[in-house]
Amino acid sequence: MLTRPVQRWRLLALACALIVIAAGCKDNKAAKAHLQEAYIKQAEMKTYRFEGEAALTMPLQATGNINPVYAAVLSTFRDSRLEWSGISSSDPVRFEGTVKITPKDSPAAVEIPVILKDSKLALSIPLLNKPGEYTVADLTALGDKQGAPSVIQPEHLKASGELMRTIMNTLIDSLDPAWFTEQPQQFTVHVDEKNLDQASAALTPQLPLLVDALKQYSLLGAETADKLKKQAASSKLALKAPTDIQVHVDENGFIRDQTASLVFDFTNDSGKAYAYQLKLTQRYSDINSSSITFEKEIPASSKPLEQILRLLSK
Repeated sequence: MLTRPVQRWRLLALACALIVIAAGCKDNKAAKAHLQEAYIKQAEMKTYRFEGEAALTMPLQATGNINPVYAAVLSTFRDSRLEWSGISSSDPVRFEGTVKITPKDSPAAVEIPVILKDSKLALSIPLLNKPGEYTVADLTALGDKQGAPSVIQPEHLKASGELMRTIMNTLIDSLDPAWFTEQPQQFTVHVDEKNLDQASAALTPQLPLLVDALKQYSLLGAETADKLKKQAASSKLALKAPTDIQVHVDENGFIRDQTASLVFDFTNDSGKAYAYQLKLTQRYSDINSSSITFEKEIPASSKPLEQILRLLSK
């Protein structure tokens, strides 16, 4: 029989263990809440400098039977290393940046300059444009094929931060707090072999909600959104290990950098499964700094987007 001092010691140890477990659960919930607050805070970024890179692996056959030119463009992105950098402003909406694509097993990189000003988007894609030539789209005049009078308005561009917050909160809300950890100015979301099925089951129902968010901010017309929503409702997402997200914030609560390693299978509404892998890093600096200066203008000599769309539709 155990002596009373030993019994008390064991009871004390058990009590301490329970306190640690309870505190851990509370800390996990706080970590999840604090990460959501960080994404809300991002909406306060009015001007900033950004840079990032990504390694993307995706199956070309997932697109089905597509136009050869479009397939060539898409194949540039798949199994490639992407890098981007530039400056951005939310009010007025303005953007200057460059996207650099290095295809797999190729030392040659493709650079795509991008300019956004006065609701006009200009970019030069080497596979579709001559050297120095830009394709320009008036975003406020883009009509949805299903009859939406205007897909993107200036106020929607200004609300892009709000859209990101909505998407991230939708995803974060669905995840178990136990998968979140917090250290000083750093958050981690970790999915491993133990919780893969649970995480996949939690995220799959969010797919139609993401379509709703895109529709809400007029990035999708009503008919297109309804069609995609039906497809998403009968699709399935299956995460693979390792899947991790790390977010660092500064002393003001702004996200300064975030990294993600995502591995998953996506089964479409036809029952076909395709494997994807994404490693992503995004960094922000000079947040709301007066040092941000825009210099580029929409090129006067350019090719209208309609010409490119006609080429891709053949």
